Amino acid sequence: MARIFLVFALAASFFGPNSCSPNAVDEVSLPADVAAVSTPFIAAIKRGDTKRVEQRMATSFVDDSRAQFTDMSAILKTAPPLVPALYVPKQKAFGSDDNEVSVTYAAHDGKKWISAEIRMYRANQGLYEIEYWDVKAADEPPAL
Repeated sequence: MARIFLVFALAASFFGPNSCSPNAVDEVSLPADVAAVSTPFIAAIKRGDTKRVEQRMATSFVDDSRAQFTDMSAILKTAPPLVPALYVPKQKAFGSDDNEVSVTYAAHDGKKWISAEIRMYRANQGLYEIEYWDVKAADEPPAL
């Protein structure tokens, strides 16, 4: 009986803290072409670099982005590093379409959940453009 308890205790100490932590974010891997746009985009927002942010944005969203940039950048400046937590290609009638994708980055700072959602589009398998982005700080984890 003692051996079973020891095995259980050892397993719980190894798997328990990591698998049950409410602050853990499971990182997903992104396709290289998606990561090449979204990861530097998040970094540019965090640095407050509007020029770099606007380089990858669809021209139709630049004005809206400027209106929210200062507030969103301030959230990311104090946040821990965000990791990609959700990657979703747009669903079509006959499968997924990797020309329209959404990526959600997330992190927990010990008090709040910080998330950044990015929606991207590319025409004819070209380079992705950001068509929407948003950063949030909340008490609850983002819907992943």
